[in-house]
Amino acid sequence: MASELSGAGATVYFIGEPLDDDAPSSPYPYIHSKVAVKDDESVWIGSGNWKSSSHPTADYGGNREWGVIIDSSDVATMVLQRMAWDENPAHNHVLNYQSSMKPSGWATPVADTDPQPYGQYSPISGSFSGRILTCPDDCMEGLVATILSADESILLSLASFDLDWYWGWGENPVLEALEQKAGEGVKIHMIIDDSYSNDETREAVDLFNNEWNRSNGWDTAAVIISTSEDIYSLHNKGMIVDGDSVLISSINWNANSILRNREMGIVIDNSALSAIYTASWQEDWDRLDMTTDTDSDTLPDYWEVAHGLNRTNAFITDLTIGEEGIDSDNDGLINSLEFAYGGDPFLSDSDGDCIPDGKEAAWAMSQDGLSNDAKIQFAILAMNSQDADNNSENDGIQFDCGVNFVGSTSVINDSDDDGVVDADDQCPLTPAGTTVDIVGCAVNLDPDQDGDGIPDAVDECPDTPPQHRGFEGWMLRPAITRPGGKWDWRG
Repeated sequence: MASELSGAGATVYFIGEPLDDDAPSSPYPYIHSKVAVKDDESVWIGSGNWKSSSHPTADYGGNREWGVIIDSSDVATMVLQRMAWDENPAHNHVLNYQSSMKPSGWATPVADTDPQPYGQYSPISGSFSGRILTCPDDCMEGLVATILSADESILLSLASFDLDWYWGWGENPVLEALEQKAGEGVKIHMIIDDSYSNDETREAVDLFNNEWNRSNGWDTAAVIISTSEDIYSLHNKGMIVDGDSVLISSINWNANSILRNREMGIVIDNSALSAIYTASWQEDWDRLDMTTDTDSDTLPDYWEVAHGLNRTNAFITDLTIGEEGIDSDNDGLINSLEFAYGGDPFLSDSDGDCIPDGKEAAWAMSQDGLSNDAKIQFAILAMNSQDADNNSENDGIQFDCGVNFVGSTSVINDSDDDGVVDADDQCPLTPAGTTVDIVGCAVNLDPDQDGDGIPDAVDECPDTPPQHRGFEGWMLRPAITRPGGKWDWRG
């Protein structure tokens, strides 16, 4: 990309370690900011890298990012002033691009001929106030000041949040500011990404949900973002304060970004603008996928929300047993089994056949001759059907509301009648009379693993390479004279 820009006439610099061994090291490990200025009068600033995952066209999904274009020569001037130091070639760490740096074999990607955006927002005109935050110069103070300005609410949309800092500052001032405002009664809700399942993310989620909310009684909550076909992950670094101010930035909430990287963000005080980002934040909070489990209780968020359980705190009703281990409806099944068998945790008889769910599940799991997966499938059927054994008789009547299962038999579907029930059958349409294996797939009684037309049972060379396949499965090679003058055609 640097080569393409340079070839088109742009001035390209690299920020890195000085080539002179005696020179001071680079002032920061990474240029992580995402900012551009056009014609000294318009600024783009955001959280997303300039790549397809952060800025996809309408036909593709990508990350959740926030960005903004500000048409203001005053803001452009302030941003350019902060960028000027990084673009000064007199600094030892600012390196001029050289054509020799171009990697071999690289070709410019072909752009979409007519890329379409997801949608457009109407511009918001008028006066507004705000603050530019630049790391490592002043962003720490700016983040803390923005947090401390909250009177009612703070909404966070973060790719990451490290509670413990490793680089030089000591205690985490951002965390201290959040804790102070939570203790003062400010609502603080956080959406965070967990694509990499790291410990720091779980520590932050547990702090908000368990220590601050459950133990301290503060109005704090955190959820792991759920994904969708359009939203792959949360790469954002944003904050909304009191519904009036919004932070749009490249600044990850960790010591490396705040204290070491070059980062840039802007806080804009405008309720109309903040409303747009609040709607996006709420969409991310409400989205539910099939796997995300914020409180790590083995019950997915979607299932807990659907059944009125707590999405963020497994120990909300019992300090020793998580919601997954509670039998909410006293039917003999804890909530994790209700989920596994498709039951309702607050309805003791999910299918209304007068047999408690626990008894139906136990009946299903006691069946002989079934794999565990098949038993689970039958338990799901038993708890959600009034005629699980498919004999045209209501199970409740047949088994006296679960009092007597003695002598009962189950009818498990075996659509192709091959002796392997559908729940275990990986080949459910096997022709009648076919010999099958334990997973219901046809057994080849005359296997020929090298495909030379000779069954393995009589193939003297069962690993014949394709180019040497001959008669009787032999591999033909050049003749070699052996002691005694015999010819060997089999190697």
